[in-house]
Amino acid sequence: MRIFNNDELQGIKKDSVVLGGATLQAGEKTTLNDFFNGEVTYLGIYEDYLQFEIGKEVNLFETLTYTNEFSRVDENRILTIYQAGTARNYDFKREQGYWK
Repeated sequence: MRIFNNDELQGIKKDSVVLGGATLQAGEKTTLNDFFNGEVTYLGIYEDYLQFEIGKEVNLFETLTYTNEFSRVDENRILTIYQAGTARNYDFKREQGYWK
């Protein structure tokens, strides 16, 4: 998970990407073939990680955007990095249509 303020959000590249057989455009909502429990917004790529908005916090001084971030290995495989040396692999099983 990463937290962005408004200025940092400007650093996200609005690149489209193909994942799980679908083309994701920055700003579009997706469940990523039911990978997420509900719709999230794909924001783009920041420091080589795909950014998916999962929430916002607004206060008097700033807006914070919370994201889940994933490293894209290929069209059917993503990783979430917990700390140096530890990651969780997710493969999209195209024939069955789900992430494992």
